[in-house]
Order: sequence, then structure tokens, then C-alpha cells
Amino acid sequence: MALPDILHNLAHSQWRFDKELPSVDLVELFPDEIRPILHEAIPHRRVLTSLFRHGGSSDSRIFQNVISDLGRIGNADSITMLDEILEDSEWGKCAVAAVYAIRSRR
Repeated sequence: MALPDILHNLAHSQWRFDKELPSVDLVELFPDEIRPILHEAIPHRRVLTSLFRHGGSSDSRIFQNVISDLGRIGNADSITMLDEILEDSEWGKCAVAAVYAIRSRR
């Protein structure tokens, strides 16, 4: 359950903004491997862990990144997983946007 935190930190680390270094997007490179990890994070969103001093469930940006990444690489199974949080007052709006993004790629 620390992998969503690692993906978030890699995606938002400062080196990505160095114009001379090529950007590495693990989510885009390995969608079939990453997707099940993101799916598993949804029911465990309150107990995500971290390898870093701060992160996991204590940092809402981690789970927001999970939803956003599913919007980018999600499939029909992702929509089923996101259904769990569509009515959630904290995450529903992000989940609806992710479902819309998934459906628009079909």
C-alpha cells in the first residue's frame, strides 16, 4: 500500500521539471502493471502507507493522484472500482472526472 505514495512522489519530484532530463512516467509506461495497484488503493484509501516521513493516507494528494492516474489509464474495471467513491463527499468529484476521462477514451 506504499506504491501509490511512491508513484505520487516520482510524478511530482523536482527532477521531472528539468528540461534537459527526459520525463519518466511509470503510469504511462506500465499501465497494466500499475492499474491493479491503483484499484487496490481505493478500498484501502484510509490505510495507505509510505516509505517517506510524511505521506500515505495522511496526505490527501496521494489518493487524489490515484484517482487522477486511473482517469489516465483506467478501463471498465476501473469504473467499477471508482463507483465505490462516486458519492463520497471528499472524493466523488475527482472520481466522476476520472470516470468521464475513461469513458471519453473509449
